[in-house]
This record gives sequence, structure tokens and C-alpha cells, in this order.
Amino acid sequence: LSKQTPKESLENQRLMTKRKNQADLIVLEASTPSFGIGQEIAYSLQNNKQVIILYLEGHKPHILQDEGQDLLFIYEYSLTSLSTTLSRAIDEAREKVDVRFNFYISPEIGRYLDWISQTKKLPRSVFLRGLVERHMHSDKEYRD
Repeated sequence: LSKQTPKESLENQRLMTKRKNQADLIVLEASTPSFGIGQEIAYSLQNNKQVIILYLEGHKPHILQDEGQDLLFIYEYSLTSLSTTLSRAIDEAREKVDVRFNFYISPEIGRYLDWISQTKKLPRSVFLRGLVERHMHSDKEYRD
């Protein structure tokens, strides 16, 4: 990497960003504290990517907490358990993949959702998901 020209470095950065955007899942090794790893985690979560964070036994990054986040999976591993730990993490992530749901809306609802998106800087899907989640949690008849 140190022998890269600035142009090559920029091209590699663009390629990695493209690959991250195409990925369904991001796997990071975080045994050693790093601002770069933190940036990768933040970027991935902001882009609604599932993130598996692996750390070597006894090296849990002190700042990482799995606080019920649906996209974040944190696993300790040993050199002998890496393969099974990663398989288990991928299986868990697979179970929590969002389901795509398409439906038709009136032009009026479309304009309102566009307005929400532009004025509140909130993606339409996030707004709609929030409405459904609030209703779901307040519905006394619903049983999960």
C-alpha cells in the first residue's frame, strides 16, 4: 500500500466502497482497537448493512456494545473456533435479514412521503417502518 500513487490509492478506495455497497454483509476483525474499524462499522450501519464483528478471546474492544441492534453481531473467537463462530454468526445474521415489501400508494401519499424524506432527511422506508413498529408495539391484540 505504501507504494501506491495517490491515483491508485483513490481508485482502490472507490473499488472498496463499491464492494461494500454491493455486499449483503460486512465481516470485520476488531481485536485491535482502530479508528478505521470504527469508521467501517459506522459506514456499514448507516448504509443498513449487517455487520459481524469478530474479536480474539480476551481482546474484546471496550467500546463495542451489542445493544439489541438488529444489524450488529459481535462474537468472540479462538483460532480453533473461528470457522464455527463465523458460520454461527452468518446464520444468525441470515435470520434477521429484512424482508422486502412492495406495495402501491396513491400519488398524494407519494408526495407526502417525498416531503417527509426531503424535509426530515429521513428515508421513506425508515419513516414507514417506524409507523408500523409504533403501531405494532401499541397493538394489545398482537402477539409476537
